[in-house]
Amino acid sequence: MTLSVSSGAAVDLRVEPVEGILERVEKSLQMRLDRGTVVRKRRSVGARSDRQSWVRIERRGLDRIGTQGWNGTECAAALDGIAKPAWCAAFAWWDESGTAMWRADETSLLPGAPVGSSVLAADPQLPEKRVPNRR
Repeated sequence: MTLSVSSGAAVDLRVEPVEGILERVEKSLQMRLDRGTVVRKRRSVGARSDRQSWVRIERRGLDRIGTQGWNGTECAAALDGIAKPAWCAAFAWWDESGTAMWRADETSLLPGAPVGSSVLAADPQLPEKRVPNRR
């Protein structure tokens, strides 16, 4: 799926049309995405599915794949003893422009509300107890 920007332009998924991308993910993962829950960020789009899961779709320029990595969700799935969503499925495809790749990851929903920011302004008062690894 090609976006409506030239190959050299920066892409911002907050303003680009993404309906075709959402439809491609639905077809490939055989699910429906809830359009009312879509969250759009600069490089990613996410939404709840009809399977009560979360799907995060990311666009990454080919020039960044080798330096930034691509498999964070897969690596996190291998960690034991920490709270995290379960990784259910994923798939990736080349953008028709040949300048980017797309990746969709489906994970279980978390029970709580999102924090909303990666910057903590106040101490979250986490318990001192640590969960041991189960390996």
